[in-house]
Amino acid sequence: MKKKWIFLIIILFCFSSCLDFNLPNVNGMWQLKTIQDENENIQTVDTIFYSFQRQAIFSYTILQEKENEAETSILIYGFIDFPDNDQLHIQLDEKQKNLAHLLIWEGKSDVTYNIVKLDSKKMVLFNDGKTYNFIKY
Repeated sequence: MKKKWIFLIIILFCFSSCLDFNLPNVNGMWQLKTIQDENENIQTVDTIFYSFQRQAIFSYTILQEKENEAETSILIYGFIDFPDNDQLHIQLDEKQKNLAHLLIWEGKSDVTYNIVKLDSKKMVLFNDGKTYNFIKY
């Protein structure tokens, strides 16, 4: 009987070590609402969405309205990583790097944000003197 318990404990330990419970939970879709620069100028945004799945996959959606046409969207995807518990690194997929000029990252194909705030309703990211405020969509 003791051998069964020891075997069960070892299996549970192995499975739990594969999970990343300590990583920030960014999963879901987030709508970018404002960008604030170091001079406290605020730009309102409502057409950009970040989506995260399984703590690994990223998508960037831009909604665009064109005159006399229906709303269109652009979807760009990539991958995420957490260099530190308070950092979020996003990198575009190789096939998507030619679309980097469409992103708010100033043509870069990857970006690292500092996570200022993250809860079930709000996410605040900081990069290069700018604060990005998101709400859960």
